Amino acid sequence: AGQAAGRREHGQALVGYVQGQSLLAGMLLLHVREEEAFVCLENLLEMHHLPDFFSLDPRRILAYSRAFGVFLARHLPRLSARLRALAIDPTLFLLPWWLTMLAGTAPLGVASRVWDRCLLEGLGPLVSITLALLSAIAGVLLECDFGDTL
Repeated sequence: AGQAAGRREHGQALVGYVQGQSLLAGMLLLHVREEEAFVCLENLLEMHHLPDFFSLDPRRILAYSRAFGVFLARHLPRLSARLRALAIDPTLFLLPWWLTMLAGTAPLGVASRVWDRCLLEGLGPLVSITLALLSAIAGVLLECDFGDTL
């Protein structure tokens, strides 16, 4: 998927600050010292889906969104159809959720477990967890109009 956003070229990062990075840093600071958190954040920005998301390259993000849309349609067909009918692209919730690996969305205990799984296994658990979250609120979302669904 091209050159990773967090990789360095001649000692300089190829991505600047993007909203959501502070949540990643905050989660790391809960568990390690400041210096270690900085190194972890640098490494984290090169892992799994994060370089593609933090690059803010619309083509890369759209590829993830389309792939997730396939899983959504397979596992939650009514919700998928409802979101399509409302013209709500999964990118609208995937971007903030996946940029932070749910650190800004889920309670701390849940977010910590999500992080553990994602750091060990990659993007797969994040897809499953996102589907589980959507499944848990699908009943409500199926009854909402556009504004309330967002």
